[in-house]
Amino acid sequence: ITVKGWSMKNDIHKKYAQLLIDIENHLEKSESLNLHFKYEDLNSASLRYLHIILNTLNGAHKQGKKIALFWNCMSDKEDQMIETGMELAKESKFRFQFSYL
Repeated sequence: ITVKGWSMKNDIHKKYAQLLIDIENHLEKSESLNLHFKYEDLNSASLRYLHIILNTLNGAHKQGKKIALFWNCMSDKEDQMIETGMELAKESKFRFQFSYL
């Protein structure tokens, strides 16, 4: 699953709710998940959803699922995105990998 671009719009609640459903559905059918985030920027509401997603992924990992999250930094706000990724990586109990595009 790949999520990319700007996460700043007002309709993010609907999009992240669907993303969480998609992740849960995928994990019901599969023993692994590779999740790629390629943000150019994100807002605080998006970050709250990322914490919820991390909790879901941590739970799946605890159940024996193979989880990998790839945090791709690709913008002029790269330092901020690296810092955000490092904060999220501290919470993860699974593979969390940084890449720079």
